[in-house]
Order: sequence, then C-alpha cells, then structure tokens
Amino acid sequence: GYTLDALGLPKFKYLTYGLSVKDATRVIDGGQGVQREIETEGSANDLYLCLAKANVIEQKDGKYVIADNAYSITVADEATLKPIIRTIQGTQELLVPFKSKVIYSILFNQ
Repeated sequence: GYTLDALGLPKFKYLTYGLSVKDATRVIDGGQGVQREIETEGSANDLYLCLAKANVIEQKDGKYVIADNAYSITVADEATLKPIIRTIQGTQELLVPFKSKVIYSILFNQ
C-alpha cells in the first residue's frame, strides 16, 4: 500500500524478506535527478540493496559514475553505509547494506 505525505506525494509500504519497508522517491530541486529514501523496521542482517548494475561503475569525486557517465549516484551517510562495487559475471553492481534507512540520489549527467 501507500500513504501520502503533506505534499500529496506517495510513500510506498511493502514487506520483503520479512521486513516492513517504507519507500519514497522525490524529484531533486531543479530536476537534476531523483532521491530515494528507504526505511526498514526490523533487522536486516546480511541483506544488501542493489543501487545500480552496469558494465562499468567508477567511484569519482564523491559519486558513483554509472555506465560511462550515463548517470551518477550519491549515497547519504556513505561513511556509515560503506557502499561496495562487486563484479559478477562481467557486470558490476553498486551495493549498500540494507540498514534501517538508506538515502541515495540518482543524478542525471548533462
């Protein structure tokens, strides 16, 4: 299901891996991208959230540049979440631990 915030924008609610999740996506001021905020209730030990998959993901200037500059991702509280880039069968994935709150932004590279 979902609820609406004060601006009338949806915050989706669902269950996954036994966790209650609230998930909201908002447009960043100026239309430069979108920000996603995911909150969980309960313990999410050893679960990871995949933020991106691409042939190439590079960490550069505080951002994760995806697929030859197609777009980039920033992770709020990066020092705590410690994103990792892993390669599986020639494809790279940007992962963060599925903690109580994950906030990240997808920025459109222009």
